[in-house]
Amino acid sequence: MTGRIFINYRRGDDAGTVGRLFDRLEQALGRDTIFMDVEGHIKAGDDYVDVLRAQVSQCDILIAVIGPRWLTMADETGRRRLENPEDWVRVEVVSALEAGAKKRVIPVLVPGGEMPRADDLPGPLKPLARKQAVRITLERFNADAQGLVSQIRGVLDDLAMQRAATEVERAATHESERQREADDKARLAAVEARAREQRASGMSAADVRKAEELANWDFIKAQDDPDDLRDHLARFSGGSTERYARARLGELTFKTLSSSSSIEELQSFLEAFPTSKHESAVQAWLTAAEAIAKSQAEAANRNGRETAAWAAVATSSDQLALQEFLSQWPDGAHFADAQARLRELIYEQQVTALDAPLAAGADTRWKPARQRNLLLVAALTSVTAVIVITAALVKIGLAVLHGAGPPV
Repeated sequence: MTGRIFINYRRGDDAGTVGRLFDRLEQALGRDTIFMDVEGHIKAGDDYVDVLRAQVSQCDILIAVIGPRWLTMADETGRRRLENPEDWVRVEVVSALEAGAKKRVIPVLVPGGEMPRADDLPGPLKPLARKQAVRITLERFNADAQGLVSQIRGVLDDLAMQRAATEVERAATHESERQREADDKARLAAVEARAREQRASGMSAADVRKAEELANWDFIKAQDDPDDLRDHLARFSGGSTERYARARLGELTFKTLSSSSSIEELQSFLEAFPTSKHESAVQAWLTAAEAIAKSQAEAANRNGRETAAWAAVATSSDQLALQEFLSQWPDGAHFADAQARLRELIYEQQVTALDAPLAAGADTRWKPARQRNLLLVAALTSVTAVIVITAALVKIGLAVLHGAGPPV
Protein backbone atom coordinates (compact mmCIF):
# COMPACT_ATOMS: atom_id res chain seq x y z
CA MET A 1 0.00 0.00 0.00
CA THR A 2 1.45 3.35 -1.08
CA GLY A 3 -0.12 6.77 -1.32
CA ARG A 4 -0.64 10.05 0.44
CA ILE A 5 -3.59 11.38 2.43
CA PHE A 6 -4.46 15.07 2.70
CA ILE A 7 -6.58 16.10 5.73
CA ASN A 8 -8.76 19.11 4.98
CA TYR A 9 -10.49 20.81 7.92
CA ARG A 10 -11.91 24.11 9.08
CA ARG A 11 -9.97 25.78 11.90
CA GLY A 12 -12.25 26.41 14.87
CA ASP A 13 -14.53 23.55 13.89
CA ASP A 14 -13.77 20.83 16.50
CA ALA A 15 -9.99 21.05 16.17
CA GLY A 16 -9.57 18.63 19.10
CA THR A 17 -11.15 15.71 17.25
CA VAL A 18 -9.20 16.60 14.13
CA GLY A 19 -5.94 16.44 16.07
CA ARG A 20 -6.82 13.04 17.58
CA LEU A 21 -7.78 11.75 14.14
CA PHE A 22 -4.49 12.98 12.65
CA ASP A 23 -2.51 11.21 15.37
CA ARG A 24 -4.47 7.98 14.87
CA LEU A 25 -4.01 7.99 11.09
CA GLU A 26 -0.34 8.86 11.40
CA GLN A 27 0.16 5.99 13.82
CA ALA A 28 -1.65 3.49 11.58
CA LEU A 29 -0.48 4.64 8.13
CA GLY A 30 2.88 6.30 8.77
CA ARG A 31 4.12 9.86 9.19
CA ASP A 32 5.08 10.30 5.53
CA THR A 33 1.61 9.24 4.36
CA ILE A 34 -0.44 11.94 6.10
CA PHE A 35 -0.44 15.66 5.34
CA MET A 36 -2.53 18.13 7.32
CA ASP A 37 -2.78 21.81 6.47
CA VAL A 38 -1.24 23.74 9.38
CA GLU A 39 -0.24 27.35 10.02
CA GLY A 40 3.04 28.49 8.51
CA HIS A 41 3.41 25.99 5.66
CA ILE A 42 2.98 28.71 3.02
CA LYS A 43 5.99 30.98 2.67
CA ALA A 44 5.82 34.75 2.41
CA GLY A 45 5.12 35.87 -1.15
CA ASP A 46 3.70 32.49 -2.28
CA ASP A 47 0.36 32.33 -4.07
CA TYR A 48 -1.49 30.26 -1.47
CA VAL A 49 -4.11 29.06 -3.96
CA ASP A 50 -1.37 27.61 -6.19
CA VAL A 51 0.41 26.12 -3.16
CA LEU A 52 -2.76 24.43 -1.87
CA ARG A 53 -3.63 23.03 -5.28
CA ALA A 54 -0.11 21.70 -5.69
CA GLN A 55 -0.28 19.97 -2.31
CA VAL A 56 -3.66 18.43 -3.10
CA SER A 57 -2.38 17.29 -6.51
CA GLN A 58 0.31 15.21 -4.77
CA CYS A 59 -2.25 13.29 -2.68
CA ASP A 60 -4.33 10.23 -3.52
CA ILE A 61 -7.04 10.78 -0.90
CA LEU A 62 -8.50 13.98 0.55
CA ILE A 63 -10.30 13.63 3.85
CA ALA A 64 -12.79 16.49 4.26
CA VAL A 65 -13.44 16.80 8.00
CA ILE A 66 -16.93 18.25 8.56
CA GLY A 67 -17.78 19.58 12.01
CA PRO A 68 -20.77 21.46 13.45
CA ARG A 69 -19.71 24.84 11.96
CA TRP A 70 -18.18 23.62 8.69
CA LEU A 71 -21.15 24.72 6.58
CA THR A 72 -22.19 27.90 8.40
CA MET A 73 -18.95 29.53 9.59
CA ALA A 74 -18.86 33.13 8.30
CA ASP A 75 -16.17 35.76 7.78
CA GLU A 76 -16.04 39.26 9.26
CA THR A 77 -18.57 40.53 6.68
CA GLY A 78 -21.14 37.90 7.61
CA ARG A 79 -20.74 35.93 4.38
CA ARG A 80 -20.31 32.16 4.61
CA ARG A 81 -16.68 31.28 4.07
CA LEU A 82 -17.61 28.55 1.61
CA GLU A 83 -19.07 31.24 -0.68
CA ASN A 84 -15.58 32.76 -1.07
CA PRO A 85 -13.79 31.17 -4.08
CA GLU A 86 -10.45 31.77 -2.31
CA ASP A 87 -11.44 30.12 0.96
CA TRP A 88 -8.74 27.59 1.86
CA VAL A 89 -11.13 24.76 2.67
CA ARG A 90 -13.07 25.32 -0.54
CA VAL A 91 -9.92 25.55 -2.69
CA GLU A 92 -8.58 22.25 -1.34
CA VAL A 93 -11.84 20.30 -1.67
CA VAL A 94 -12.67 21.67 -5.13
CA SER A 95 -9.16 20.85 -6.38
CA ALA A 96 -9.62 17.23 -5.31
CA LEU A 97 -13.13 17.00 -6.75
CA GLU A 98 -11.99 18.37 -10.11
CA ALA A 99 -9.35 15.63 -10.34
CA GLY A 100 -12.18 13.14 -10.83
CA ALA A 101 -11.39 9.45 -10.49
CA LYS A 102 -7.70 10.18 -9.95
CA LYS A 103 -8.40 11.23 -6.35
CA ARG A 104 -10.80 9.93 -3.73
CA VAL A 105 -12.64 12.47 -1.56
CA ILE A 106 -13.93 11.05 1.75
CA PRO A 107 -16.15 13.26 3.94
CA VAL A 108 -15.54 12.50 7.64
CA LEU A 109 -18.25 13.70 10.03
CA VAL A 110 -16.93 14.53 13.50
CA PRO A 111 -19.29 15.12 16.48
CA GLY A 112 -21.97 17.65 15.57
CA GLY A 113 -21.20 17.56 11.86
CA GLU A 114 -23.81 16.61 9.27
CA MET A 115 -23.46 15.80 5.59
CA PRO A 116 -24.39 18.94 3.61
CA ARG A 117 -27.06 18.84 0.92
CA ALA A 118 -26.17 19.87 -2.61
CA ASP A 119 -28.56 22.84 -2.34
CA ASP A 120 -26.56 24.16 0.61
CA LEU A 121 -23.23 24.17 -1.27
CA PRO A 122 -21.73 26.54 -3.86
CA GLY A 123 -21.61 25.18 -7.40
CA PRO A 124 -18.06 23.77 -7.46
CA LEU A 125 -18.63 22.02 -4.10
CA LYS A 126 -21.96 20.35 -4.97
CA PRO A 127 -20.36 17.00 -5.99
CA LEU A 128 -19.21 16.63 -2.37
CA ALA A 129 -22.84 16.00 -1.35
CA ARG A 130 -22.80 12.73 -3.34
CA LYS A 131 -19.78 11.28 -1.57
CA GLN A 132 -20.28 8.48 0.96
CA ALA A 133 -19.31 9.81 4.39
CA VAL A 134 -17.67 8.20 7.43
CA ARG A 135 -18.80 9.25 10.92
CA ILE A 136 -16.42 9.59 13.89
CA THR A 137 -17.97 9.65 17.38
CA LEU A 138 -16.35 10.37 20.74
CA GLU A 139 -17.93 7.29 22.32
CA ARG A 140 -16.51 4.94 19.67
CA PHE A 141 -13.55 6.99 18.53
CA ASN A 142 -11.02 4.13 18.37
CA ALA A 143 -13.40 1.78 16.54
CA ASP A 144 -14.59 4.49 14.15
CA ALA A 145 -11.03 5.63 13.43
CA GLN A 146 -9.96 2.04 12.79
CA GLY A 147 -12.86 1.65 10.35
CA LEU A 148 -11.66 4.76 8.51
CA VAL A 149 -8.10 3.38 8.42
CA SER A 150 -9.39 0.14 6.87
CA GLN A 151 -11.31 2.03 4.21
CA ILE A 152 -8.29 4.20 3.41
CA ARG A 153 -6.11 1.14 3.00
CA GLY A 154 -8.66 -0.39 0.65
CA VAL A 155 -8.81 2.79 -1.44
CA LEU A 156 -5.01 3.04 -1.63
CA ASP A 157 -4.78 -0.60 -2.72
CA ASP A 158 -7.37 0.02 -5.45
CA LEU A 159 -5.54 3.13 -6.64
CA ALA A 160 -2.25 1.22 -6.68
CA MET A 161 -3.83 -1.50 -8.85
CA GLN A 162 -5.26 1.13 -11.19
CA ARG A 163 -1.86 2.78 -11.53
CA ALA A 164 -0.24 -0.59 -12.20
CA ALA A 165 -2.81 -1.42 -14.87
CA THR A 166 -2.33 2.02 -16.44
CA GLU A 167 1.42 1.53 -16.47
CA VAL A 168 1.08 -1.87 -18.13
CA GLU A 169 -1.23 -0.37 -20.77
CA ARG A 170 1.17 2.53 -21.31
CA ALA A 171 4.09 0.13 -21.70
CA ALA A 172 2.11 -2.00 -24.16
CA THR A 173 1.19 1.06 -26.20
CA HIS A 174 4.79 2.23 -26.19
CA GLU A 175 5.98 -1.20 -27.32
CA SER A 176 3.37 -1.28 -30.09
CA GLU A 177 4.47 2.15 -31.31
CA ARG A 178 8.11 1.13 -31.12
CA GLN A 179 7.42 -2.02 -33.12
CA ARG A 180 5.47 -0.06 -35.70
CA GLU A 181 8.33 2.40 -36.11
CA ALA A 182 10.75 -0.50 -36.48
CA ASP A 183 8.52 -2.13 -39.11
CA ASP A 184 8.21 1.13 -41.02
CA LYS A 185 11.99 1.56 -41.01
CA ALA A 186 12.48 -2.02 -42.16
CA ARG A 187 9.95 -1.59 -44.96
CA LEU A 188 11.49 1.66 -46.09
CA ALA A 189 14.97 0.13 -46.00
CA ALA A 190 13.81 -2.87 -48.04
CA VAL A 191 12.15 -0.64 -50.64
CA GLU A 192 15.21 1.59 -50.89
CA ALA A 193 17.53 -1.43 -51.17
CA ARG A 194 15.46 -2.88 -53.97
CA ALA A 195 15.38 0.50 -55.69
CA ARG A 196 19.19 0.72 -55.55
CA GLU A 197 19.47 -2.75 -57.02
CA GLN A 198 17.11 -1.84 -59.81
CA ARG A 199 18.91 1.40 -60.56
CA ALA A 200 22.17 -0.47 -60.61
CA SER A 201 20.73 -2.91 -63.16
CA GLY A 202 20.00 -0.01 -65.53
CA MET A 203 16.23 0.30 -65.04
CA SER A 204 14.55 3.59 -65.95
CA ALA A 205 13.22 5.97 -63.30
CA ALA A 206 9.63 5.00 -64.19
CA ASP A 207 10.45 1.32 -63.84
CA VAL A 208 12.19 1.97 -60.52
CA ARG A 209 9.18 3.89 -59.20
CA LYS A 210 6.83 1.13 -60.32
CA ALA A 211 9.01 -1.45 -58.65
CA GLU A 212 9.01 0.59 -55.43
CA GLU A 213 5.22 0.83 -55.59
CA LEU A 214 4.82 -2.92 -56.04
CA ALA A 215 7.26 -3.65 -53.23
CA ASN A 216 5.46 -1.30 -50.86
CA TRP A 217 2.09 -2.77 -51.83
CA ASP A 218 3.33 -6.31 -51.21
CA PHE A 219 4.42 -5.20 -47.75
CA ILE A 220 1.18 -3.44 -46.65
CA LYS A 221 -1.66 -5.22 -48.45
CA ALA A 222 -2.13 -7.79 -45.70
CA GLN A 223 -1.60 -5.36 -42.77
CA ASP A 224 -5.13 -3.87 -42.65
CA ASP A 225 -3.68 -0.57 -41.46
CA PRO A 226 -5.60 2.46 -42.82
CA ASP A 227 -2.64 4.77 -42.20
CA ASP A 228 -0.34 2.58 -44.30
CA LEU A 229 -2.90 2.55 -47.11
CA ARG A 230 -3.32 6.33 -46.99
CA ASP A 231 0.47 6.75 -47.06
CA HIS A 232 0.72 4.40 -50.05
CA LEU A 233 -1.97 6.31 -51.95
CA ALA A 234 -0.22 9.60 -51.23
CA ARG A 235 3.20 8.32 -52.34
CA PHE A 236 2.06 6.42 -55.43
CA SER A 237 -0.90 8.42 -56.67
CA GLY A 238 -1.98 7.21 -60.11
CA GLY A 239 0.03 4.02 -59.76
CA SER A 240 -0.98 0.55 -60.84
CA THR A 241 -1.96 -0.44 -57.30
CA GLU A 242 -4.05 2.67 -56.53
CA ARG A 243 -7.45 1.09 -57.17
CA TYR A 244 -6.57 -1.90 -55.02
CA ALA A 245 -5.31 0.28 -52.18
CA ARG A 246 -8.34 2.55 -52.39
CA ALA A 247 -10.74 -0.40 -52.43
CA ARG A 248 -9.01 -1.92 -49.39
CA LEU A 249 -9.09 1.40 -47.55
CA GLY A 250 -12.79 1.72 -48.42
CA GLU A 251 -13.47 -1.72 -46.89
CA LEU A 252 -11.64 -0.84 -43.68
CA THR A 253 -13.38 2.53 -43.44
CA PHE A 254 -16.80 0.97 -44.04
CA LYS A 255 -16.26 -1.36 -41.06
CA THR A 256 -16.09 1.71 -38.81
CA LEU A 257 -19.50 2.97 -39.99
CA SER A 258 -23.05 2.03 -39.03
CA SER A 259 -26.59 3.38 -39.25
CA SER A 260 -25.81 5.47 -36.13
CA SER A 261 -22.77 7.19 -37.67
CA SER A 262 -22.87 10.96 -38.02
CA ILE A 263 -23.95 12.68 -41.20
CA GLU A 264 -20.43 14.10 -41.60
CA GLU A 265 -18.85 10.62 -41.40
CA LEU A 266 -21.25 9.16 -43.96
CA GLN A 267 -20.81 12.09 -46.35
CA SER A 268 -17.03 11.83 -46.01
CA PHE A 269 -17.13 8.15 -46.98
CA LEU A 270 -19.26 8.78 -50.06
CA GLU A 271 -16.96 11.59 -51.17
CA ALA A 272 -13.82 9.50 -50.67
CA PHE A 273 -15.19 6.23 -52.11
CA PRO A 274 -17.91 7.08 -54.66
CA THR A 275 -17.52 3.73 -56.46
CA SER A 276 -17.47 1.55 -53.35
CA LYS A 277 -19.69 -1.53 -53.37
CA HIS A 278 -21.09 -0.23 -50.09
CA GLU A 279 -22.19 3.06 -51.63
CA SER A 280 -25.91 2.18 -51.64
CA ALA A 281 -25.90 1.05 -47.99
CA VAL A 282 -24.08 4.17 -46.85
CA GLN A 283 -26.38 6.36 -48.95
CA ALA A 284 -29.41 4.75 -47.28
CA TRP A 285 -27.90 5.41 -43.84
CA LEU A 286 -27.21 9.01 -44.84
CA THR A 287 -30.78 9.53 -46.10
CA ALA A 288 -32.20 8.15 -42.85
CA ALA A 289 -29.81 10.23 -40.75
CA GLU A 290 -30.71 13.40 -42.65
CA ALA A 291 -34.43 12.67 -42.22
CA ILE A 292 -33.96 12.20 -38.48
CA ALA A 293 -31.91 15.40 -38.25
CA LYS A 294 -34.58 17.29 -40.19
CA SER A 295 -37.32 15.92 -37.93
CA GLN A 296 -35.36 16.85 -34.81
CA ALA A 297 -34.73 20.35 -36.13
CA GLU A 298 -38.43 20.80 -36.93
CA ALA A 299 -39.40 19.51 -33.46
CA ALA A 300 -36.91 21.85 -31.81
CA ASN A 301 -38.25 24.75 -33.84
CA ARG A 302 -41.84 23.84 -32.96
CA ASN A 303 -40.97 23.47 -29.27
CA GLY A 304 -39.31 26.85 -29.34
CA ARG A 305 -42.34 28.50 -30.90
CA GLU A 306 -44.69 26.74 -28.45
CA THR A 307 -42.57 27.85 -25.50
CA ALA A 308 -42.58 31.43 -26.76
CA ALA A 309 -46.37 31.31 -27.24
CA TRP A 310 -46.84 29.96 -23.72
CA ALA A 311 -44.59 32.64 -22.25
CA ALA A 312 -46.89 35.25 -23.81
CA VAL A 313 -50.04 33.91 -22.10
CA ALA A 314 -48.71 32.13 -18.99
CA THR A 315 -49.54 35.00 -16.65
CA SER A 316 -52.37 36.45 -18.72
CA SER A 317 -55.96 36.75 -17.48
CA ASP A 318 -57.32 36.58 -21.02
CA GLN A 319 -59.38 33.38 -21.30
CA LEU A 320 -59.74 33.73 -25.06
CA ALA A 321 -55.96 33.90 -25.46
CA LEU A 322 -55.56 30.70 -23.42
CA GLN A 323 -58.26 28.94 -25.42
CA GLU A 324 -56.52 29.96 -28.64
CA PHE A 325 -53.23 28.59 -27.28
CA LEU A 326 -54.90 25.26 -26.44
CA SER A 327 -56.38 24.95 -29.93
CA GLN A 328 -53.09 25.84 -31.60
CA TRP A 329 -50.83 23.61 -29.48
CA PRO A 330 -52.90 20.52 -28.53
CA ASP A 331 -49.77 18.33 -28.23
CA GLY A 332 -47.47 20.99 -26.80
CA ALA A 333 -45.37 20.63 -23.66
CA HIS A 334 -47.37 23.38 -21.91
CA PHE A 335 -50.85 22.14 -22.83
CA ALA A 336 -51.60 20.90 -19.28
CA ASP A 337 -50.27 24.16 -17.81
CA ALA A 338 -52.57 26.15 -20.06
CA GLN A 339 -55.56 24.00 -19.10
CA ALA A 340 -54.80 24.51 -15.41
CA ARG A 341 -54.47 28.27 -15.90
CA LEU A 342 -57.76 28.45 -17.78
CA ARG A 343 -59.57 26.47 -15.07
CA GLU A 344 -58.10 28.80 -12.47
CA LEU A 345 -59.42 31.87 -14.29
CA ILE A 346 -62.89 30.34 -14.73
CA TYR A 347 -63.03 29.45 -11.04
CA GLU A 348 -62.00 32.97 -10.05
CA GLN A 349 -64.70 34.37 -12.33
CA GLN A 350 -67.37 32.17 -10.75
CA VAL A 351 -66.29 33.06 -7.21
CA THR A 352 -66.43 36.74 -8.07
CA ALA A 353 -69.95 36.36 -9.44
CA LEU A 354 -71.14 34.58 -6.29
CA ASP A 355 -69.56 37.17 -4.02
CA ALA A 356 -71.09 40.12 -5.87
CA PRO A 357 -74.23 40.48 -3.68
CA LEU A 358 -72.05 40.81 -0.61
CA ALA A 359 -69.90 43.50 -2.12
CA ALA A 360 -69.83 47.02 -0.70
CA GLY A 361 -73.08 48.90 -1.31
CA ALA A 362 -75.28 45.77 -1.60
CA ASP A 363 -74.99 44.58 2.00
CA THR A 364 -77.93 46.77 3.31
CA ARG A 365 -80.28 45.20 0.81
CA TRP A 366 -79.78 41.78 2.34
CA LYS A 367 -79.94 42.91 5.98
CA PRO A 368 -83.79 42.58 6.46
CA ALA A 369 -83.73 39.07 5.02
CA ARG A 370 -81.01 38.01 7.40
CA GLN A 371 -82.98 39.51 10.31
CA ARG A 372 -86.14 37.58 9.28
CA ASN A 373 -84.17 34.35 9.14
CA LEU A 374 -82.86 34.93 12.65
CA LEU A 375 -86.41 35.60 13.99
CA LEU A 376 -87.71 32.46 12.29
CA VAL A 377 -84.98 30.35 13.89
CA ALA A 378 -85.81 31.84 17.31
CA ALA A 379 -89.55 31.12 16.84
CA LEU A 380 -88.93 27.53 15.80
CA THR A 381 -86.71 27.04 18.82
CA SER A 382 -89.48 28.36 21.12
CA VAL A 383 -92.14 26.10 19.57
CA THR A 384 -89.88 23.10 19.96
CA ALA A 385 -89.41 23.90 23.65
CA VAL A 386 -93.20 24.21 24.21
CA ILE A 387 -93.81 20.85 22.52
CA VAL A 388 -91.23 19.12 24.71
CA ILE A 389 -92.71 20.61 27.91
CA THR A 390 -96.29 19.69 26.91
CA ALA A 391 -95.28 16.10 26.20
CA ALA A 392 -93.70 15.85 29.65
CA LEU A 393 -96.86 17.17 31.38
CA VAL A 394 -99.10 14.73 29.48
CA LYS A 395 -96.87 11.84 30.56
CA ILE A 396 -97.13 12.90 34.22
CA GLY A 397 -100.95 13.20 34.01
CA LEU A 398 -101.32 9.74 32.55
CA ALA A 399 -99.19 8.30 35.29
CA VAL A 400 -101.36 9.90 38.01
CA LEU A 401 -104.55 8.58 36.44
CA HIS A 402 -103.22 5.01 36.56
CA GLY A 403 -102.28 5.36 40.22
CA ALA A 404 -98.58 5.06 39.67
CA GLY A 405 -97.92 8.46 41.08
CA PRO A 406 -95.79 11.06 39.45
CA PRO A 407 -92.45 9.79 38.20
CA VAL A 408 -89.53 10.55 40.46
